[in-house]
Amino acid sequence: IRQAVDYLAALGHSHLAYVQGSPRSWSNERRVDAVEQFCAARGIVLDVLGWQQETLAGGHAAAASVVATGATAVMTHNDPMAIGVMNGVRSMGLAVPEDLSVIGIDDSPLAELAHPALTSISVPMGRAGLVSSDLVFQRAAEPDSPARTIHLPTQLVVRASSGPVHPRTLVPGKDDSK
Repeated sequence: IRQAVDYLAALGHSHLAYVQGSPRSWSNERRVDAVEQFCAARGIVLDVLGWQQETLAGGHAAAASVVATGATAVMTHNDPMAIGVMNGVRSMGLAVPEDLSVIGIDDSPLAELAHPALTSISVPMGRAGLVSSDLVFQRAAEPDSPARTIHLPTQLVVRASSGPVHPRTLVPGKDDSK
């Protein structure tokens, strides 16, 4: 998440929206905490939006709220939600990334197939599963051992859904208060 916030800041974004996943998701709270921390450290205004289904439909439902914040970029809990936001934004007559940069998390196969291709944070889910299994077996063998936290590396994969902030110009017949 740090890489994504740094990347958006470098592109001139100073207002970010974050669309949360399910409150039952173990990663949701961690992702919200991280985006809040990194935005605060860089002076980026952050709007954390309410929980949505972690689906295309959930992202589409969040699109109007994202646009209403005035943010120039949005990050979502996962890739399907980000693609849903892109679809919702387009249905409102706006363009990605010209009017809104969009970043997902997970770098699922859908990210490359989206139009435009989705910038996403690659999370090593396979490696996480193996490490989790190892920790469970270690705990079973040594029940009194201290709990361990392991941080796995992530990587921002930049694609076409994100770009620099574009000046918002008034188009006749179109409201410029996106």
